Amino acid sequence: MNENHLRVINSSFRLIEEELRLLRYELIQDPMSQKTIFYNVAYDLSRNRKKKVLGKIEALLEELKRIGAELGLEVVEVNLSKRIMIVESQIWVLLEELEPKRLRGYGDLSDKEAEKFHQQIQNLVRMASLN
Repeated sequence: MNENHLRVINSSFRLIEEELRLLRYELIQDPMSQKTIFYNVAYDLSRNRKKKVLGKIEALLEELKRIGAELGLEVVEVNLSKRIMIVESQIWVLLEELEPKRLRGYGDLSDKEAEKFHQQIQNLVRMASLN
């Protein structure tokens, strides 16, 4: 495989690993410790099913590791400060898409609604500066 193949494989494997680790985290968390705002995780798995899924996640992670080693994929170090900048950028893009001028594509807003929501979005943008 050439360098381009390895780069896309490495990137995809890293995303798969992140998703599997997040899912594993959700499976082992105490449901009472989840303090979410806009969603609730329904812990609808039996103990046996949960154990089975966790086992499959571990097997997948091990297989990704094995294939990565076989292909000589690099371990990318992600600095926490860089991760913070990435999350800030993602939040900024999402909030920009919620500006009233963009929401008008979904229907009209009154001037009062638009101005109030614009101010709320701008406040969130200011607060989202995590550095």
